[in-house]
Amino acid sequence: MNVRSFNWILHGLCAASGASGLGLQLTWTRQLALGLGHELPSTWAVMTAFFLGLALGAAVLGEWIRRSSQPLRWAAALELMIGAWAVLSTLMGPGLNELARQGMGLDPSPVRQWSVTLAVALVGLLPATTAMGATLAAWERALAQRSGPNAWIAGLYAANTGGAVLGVLLTVGVLHPNWGLRATAWGCAAVNGVCAMVLLGLGRAGRWAVSPVPQTGAETGVGMKRLLWLRLAVGGALGLGFEVWTVRLLNLVLEGTVYTYATVLVVWLLGTAVGGALARSRIRTWWALLTLPLTLLGAGWTMAVSPGVFEALRQQWGDSGWAVVGAEGLVVAVIVGPSTVLMGLLFCRWMEDAVRAGSGVGAALAWNTVGAGLAPVLVGVVVFPWLGGKGTLLILAFGYGALLAPRWRTLGVSVGTVAVLGMFLPTLHLLNVPPRTRLVEFREGSLDSVAVWEQLGSNVVLTVNNRFVMGGTASAVAAARHSYLPLLLHPEPRRALFLGLGTGISFAALGAQPGLTAEAVELVPDIVAIQSRFAPHNQLSSGLRVKVGDARRWVRTTSETYDVVIADLFHPGRDGAGALYTVEHFAALREVLRERGIVCQWLPLYQLDEPTLRSIVDAFLAVFPDAQAFLLRPNIDTPVLGLVGGKEPLRWGVDWWERRMANAPLAERLKAAGLTRSENLFGLWVAGADELRAFAAGATRNTDDRPAVMYSAPTATWQRTGSPGADLVRLLTGFAEAGTSFPMASSDAANRAWVERVSDYRRARDEFLRGLVAEDDGKPEVAEQHFLASARASGVFTSGYSRLVTRAMSLARERPEEARRLLEALKEARPEQPLAAELLRRLGER
Repeated sequence: MNVRSFNWILHGLCAASGASGLGLQLTWTRQLALGLGHELPSTWAVMTAFFLGLALGAAVLGEWIRRSSQPLRWAAALELMIGAWAVLSTLMGPGLNELARQGMGLDPSPVRQWSVTLAVALVGLLPATTAMGATLAAWERALAQRSGPNAWIAGLYAANTGGAVLGVLLTVGVLHPNWGLRATAWGCAAVNGVCAMVLLGLGRAGRWAVSPVPQTGAETGVGMKRLLWLRLAVGGALGLGFEVWTVRLLNLVLEGTVYTYATVLVVWLLGTAVGGALARSRIRTWWALLTLPLTLLGAGWTMAVSPGVFEALRQQWGDSGWAVVGAEGLVVAVIVGPSTVLMGLLFCRWMEDAVRAGSGVGAALAWNTVGAGLAPVLVGVVVFPWLGGKGTLLILAFGYGALLAPRWRTLGVSVGTVAVLGMFLPTLHLLNVPPRTRLVEFREGSLDSVAVWEQLGSNVVLTVNNRFVMGGTASAVAAARHSYLPLLLHPEPRRALFLGLGTGISFAALGAQPGLTAEAVELVPDIVAIQSRFAPHNQLSSGLRVKVGDARRWVRTTSETYDVVIADLFHPGRDGAGALYTVEHFAALREVLRERGIVCQWLPLYQLDEPTLRSIVDAFLAVFPDAQAFLLRPNIDTPVLGLVGGKEPLRWGVDWWERRMANAPLAERLKAAGLTRSENLFGLWVAGADELRAFAAGATRNTDDRPAVMYSAPTATWQRTGSPGADLVRLLTGFAEAGTSFPMASSDAANRAWVERVSDYRRARDEFLRGLVAEDDGKPEVAEQHFLASARASGVFTSGYSRLVTRAMSLARERPEEARRLLEALKEARPEQPLAAELLRRLGER
């Protein structure tokens, strides 16, 4: 085999190894987050463990490889270690996660949570990440033996990073959605195994086993080597700090789905790969370093206009997945492209200079990795929340300028230019301010950006990351129903758990049940910090308390049991939220239920397409085979469905309401929410277990290992032209045609008569919703017929009747004959209702 063929094969293997490495990194990150939680200390610890392993491998193993005459065997052994541990880690994962939960306890301090998570992550990742950290040193050493020293770092880096791009695309676009996490890890392990076999084949018979090539330039001195190590460390910290800055701000601009982060990562890796390929060009290092702070400031200005650009692209290109991801990719490329190219170029230049100065590849890479490992904590936790987007970017730009030392004059020019241009940089809050709205409070936290708005002088709204609306005071009555309905479906609740705080209005409504104690668990600390903005609607009674934590981890760790567990509305398309709809999470909820306890999972139908909804329903039924479905309220703008399951089969009877309403304080609180009769509650029933099972048949079950919702939910999130009301009507019609059967406590005459009244209410409800959809479609005549049918179906459900009364009153002055026709039809439909007759009398007196 000639040298050229050997070089091509090694570069190809390096790319394959990079693809496998990124696939494993994404897989391990998902697996660890499922068990360890998404709280900040856990996130820090996982990042620390990952970078610590990379740095350890580069520093220790890299130095051994440097002195070895068998780098190909080293490279093969490293690939085998990565592949073997990838398989083993999937088997160890559940046990390690359980060990971490026991070690942390329910409410750990940040230090304890970080320490336990770090220890577990190190056990789970260290062997593989240590091997990963040494791979570049092995590849470089093998090529240097055949083609001379110090000539291959840039090419290997470009190949490895280019392979990593392919790894991201395959993992997020194909493997995770279709194979699941475990099979993806095994597939990546197989790639590592193939790489190892090819490497062993290349090194067989000792053809490539030659003496170590002496490193040139060692005489340049320890001082230069240390300066280059410092540049690599600081450059690593600044580079990853810029990535943290980019992700945090683009959360306010882009869609915030699993594909968004993958798009950012792909563009980032492509930029650095191009930079690595350009490292052999004639671009001067000092010129690249002088230009980089300016490209960072350019990123700030392009970031400032990115919301408008992204919105224009969305409107122009449409709502398809390719269009949305393409728009996100273009915006990211314009913002970070120039900077990432220069970062990749400088990294390779400094690495090669360090080797010429007498450093090993591993030692130089270790310094860069240590710096990169510090960036998420320094930038994400300290600098960004303290200085905001603009201040953080200026710190990064000044930092790169400082690396021009000891070129002091050039350094002064760079710092001075950044200082002058930085004065004109926007604040980078990137908030979309709706008309007639003012910003009340804005917090750039470590996890998310939280904003409180006041609309029309009274409605106060909470948003997260400029996109996800978490509720408002105008919908306080509807928000209270999130708690009222589950409370009423339990005979006598004494303790409740509420997952997802939002404005706190829904959680505060649990205080309607006298003697109830409850905890709310909220992941984002800044949401808890702004609760006073929604007073008095979220005033908590003495038995209610709020905890900051990851909902999944809390449920698996708590020793308490509950009568009612309410999982409030989560945005299913948001990256990571799909884990709150898995079989494993629902099973954990069931485990904390008391006898006769119930779980209510609220689902935002307006953010779910049918395949995603079917996946969630299927997962819920796997744990609660007797599940029932309820509407929150008859609404077509933001329809919400509740899945209710219990440890025992759920059954209700005619006397249920009377027993619950014997609690006078509870009955009084329910009046404001329109819950004054049993039909107001049970008339919201939609479907039973048999109907839900038929609906979900054939769905991809959402599990921790196969996160179907995470990858399918963004499809609905991207849609801007859909009709949630029409989708709701189709869903209800399908259930009605399936012949729904209400779960009666007994089939005696009183219960059968009561169920008939409830059925009348449901028919009236569905006709009313069809009328609303017809109105929305601009078909008032069709809407009138549905509203009349609603009025005829039930005297208790009065929304259709009221809608036509309002329409008749608006027509009375200009078109009295049409108003009279409507009122006469209403009088015929509900003769016991006096309002239509009274309005007819008044109309006749005119």
